[in-house]
Amino acid sequence: MKKKVVIASLLVVATMLFGCGADKNTQSNQNPAMEATDEAAGNAHLQEEGDGKTQDGATSDEAGDASESAEKAASSRVVGGLNDSDAVYFVFDDKHIEEGYRAANKDAYITSLVTIDQTIFFAESEYSFANADNFSHIYQLEAGGEAKDLLGALSYSDIKLFARDGGLYANVTLGADEDFKMVEISYESAGNTYREASRRELSEEEAADINLYSKYSDFELEHQVNLIKEVDAQHVYFAADSEQPYGLGTVTVYVGNPQSGELQQLYQCEEAPGIPNSQGIGTVGFQIIDNVAYFRDTDGKQLIWCAYDLDAPENGKQKLSGGELTFEHMQKGTVTYESEQKKCDDCDMIVHSYYVEQYALNSDQPNAEKINQKLADYYEEHLAMGQGMGEGLTEEDISYMHAMSYDSSYNFTYKVSDIQTIGHYLEVNFEGYEYMGGAHGYPLRDHLLFDLSTGELVSMKDLFSGSESIFKSIVAEWTLKDYQSGQKGYFEADSDEAFEQSVFDAVTFDHGMYFTNEGIVIEYAPYEMGPYAAGYIEVAIPYSALKIDMTK
Repeated sequence: MKKKVVIASLLVVATMLFGCGADKNTQSNQNPAMEATDEAAGNAHLQEEGDGKTQDGATSDEAGDASESAEKAASSRVVGGLNDSDAVYFVFDDKHIEEGYRAANKDAYITSLVTIDQTIFFAESEYSFANADNFSHIYQLEAGGEAKDLLGALSYSDIKLFARDGGLYANVTLGADEDFKMVEISYESAGNTYREASRRELSEEEAADINLYSKYSDFELEHQVNLIKEVDAQHVYFAADSEQPYGLGTVTVYVGNPQSGELQQLYQCEEAPGIPNSQGIGTVGFQIIDNVAYFRDTDGKQLIWCAYDLDAPENGKQKLSGGELTFEHMQKGTVTYESEQKKCDDCDMIVHSYYVEQYALNSDQPNAEKINQKLADYYEEHLAMGQGMGEGLTEEDISYMHAMSYDSSYNFTYKVSDIQTIGHYLEVNFEGYEYMGGAHGYPLRDHLLFDLSTGELVSMKDLFSGSESIFKSIVAEWTLKDYQSGQKGYFEADSDEAFEQSVFDAVTFDHGMYFTNEGIVIEYAPYEMGPYAAGYIEVAIPYSALKIDMTK
């Protein structure tokens, strides 16, 4: 009924660059280490495999000879695929990793991936503000990284793909107003000739045999774990999170047999301060290929790919070569943090939590001492905010928390997101979240711009030669253009003139914005120009429009 697409050849793809009951913790990642244990199950041992080169190639010994690396890749074959939210990666038989596809834009994300006979299929979703709708595509990843669209645009997000008995299946919606449907996708390949895929809707009975997740709900509840991968009835993979200390977690992965009720611990992964997107390590990209588990992890400075051989658990986790995600702020500095959780005086319920990160440049960076003092002052300010949130709790507040059916404890999180060097300026970016009751909390973003030649903080007032009124007019003009494009979730105005005036009234030199190599990006916080669901609305304005030269 179906033919499998077989990759006939592989082109070498470059790796990506890319008080009461208080439990208080302070930690630094300046000298990260992956600690080993003697236990075969659940050990955190990390062994180096391959030539150990990093994405940036720190030394000639680490990077190796380029021609040797290319020859090695050419002699290898693809055995499967992995994904995180932004990209799809090839897994080679020698276990090195190469990026094969990157999400179309920053609003698109990879939701699911399966490998059938060394052919990789994945789903990508995106939200369109213009159409106020989600849409998705299911792709077959060709040799060299070309993605073939199997079914065209589908009107839903977070599609889940399944591979059963050599067939490809997916949970999709067949129309904008329809419920989820399980469909079977047929596809063909004759040599290098690609033929369009077709789909067939499955009956409820057929679908139940494909999507087996609901069958494990009792097992999940009994063992307090979450399903991450089902291979067969005897090999089902689960994970459990433990957020200790608050703000950082430990992920433990298990293999379970729901028929016998057995659960065996495999490995653990620990989140690290300063590493973006580290939540979900140990489970992000989780795939079983030739009885080896592959997954995202961190070594304390970057995100890496790891393998865990299910036939040789005594080897523990193995760090793989390729596909690393490096971060400039972790290369040029260190991140420390303080976190605390407080419990109710009468029970174990958490009533207040905070997690605040501090960034410090390495001593070899320009004006590091002067900049670090300002960063330390900034950290103390936000640490006081996190601590102060709990000090204002009343008995009435705590009674309210007890009455709620969901977690309504106060919490404050503030993290370093990244840094960027623009000319002789350095921008340090922060993001966070605060919750003090109600339907939802509030996201936070801040940006500090330093002149590296002086170590002083710089604002738009220092860079823009005109008056604040002229600056407001320029921002209003560019925001109006963005509003007129219909691509984002702005509040609808009575007229273009009324909208432009509202922007003019709202913006100042101190308005939220960050800097790039091309220009500034104005940030409108939730509720400022759009609903909460729209998140931060961003408007890019080139330096040429502002007559700003960041190289001077």
